[in-house]
Amino acid sequence: VNERLGANGEVLEALDESSARAAVQALADMQVEAIAVCFLHSYANPAHEERVAAIVAAVLPGIPVSRSSAVLPEHREFERFATTALNAYVAPRMSEYLSTLRLSLQQLGLGVAPEIMSSSGGSWPFEQMVQLPINSMLSGPAGGVIGAVSLAETLAIDNVITYDMGGTSTDTCLVRDRQYPLAAEGNIGGLPNRAAQIEINTVGA
Repeated sequence: VNERLGANGEVLEALDESSARAAVQALADMQVEAIAVCFLHSYANPAHEERVAAIVAAVLPGIPVSRSSAVLPEHREFERFATTALNAYVAPRMSEYLSTLRLSLQQLGLGVAPEIMSSSGGSWPFEQMVQLPINSMLSGPAGGVIGAVSLAETLAIDNVITYDMGGTSTDTCLVRDRQYPLAAEGNIGGLPNRAAQIEINTVGA
């Protein structure tokens, strides 16, 4: 797509909407399940990515769109692009899963709004996680750390090393003063994932 922003977000070349529509139509012809929109320096100015996302919504309504300026609004293009691509890859499956889960919970009479554990240890509303599912990819190991920290608080222990063993791996985390560290450097399938996550070390079972 023809466009260019400077490092400070200034528009060096205006977005060529005809090239954007042509690109989206080409993807439509390929019957893609999701689209990632990644432009140089969009972390400084998301306007071009936002406009292209609107074009995607008009041409391919219902197709999940991941904008790098929303997924990871920071410099280092390769890491930002890779993290956005991972987000786009899991978005269709996550959207379908959470929609089915929400309906099932409502039918069972759940009276509160459910939330999803994030890789950084917090919890997000379903609507938010559907847009940014990359933030849930390590939620399982994160849940183990959160549970261990809660147990440590109950036992009045400040410093622990968590040990979470499953069928294929063992996850460990060093907790100091009941605080777990966060990491911004991860790797999934050979691609960098810079979404915030608890710093967990994994070894084979």
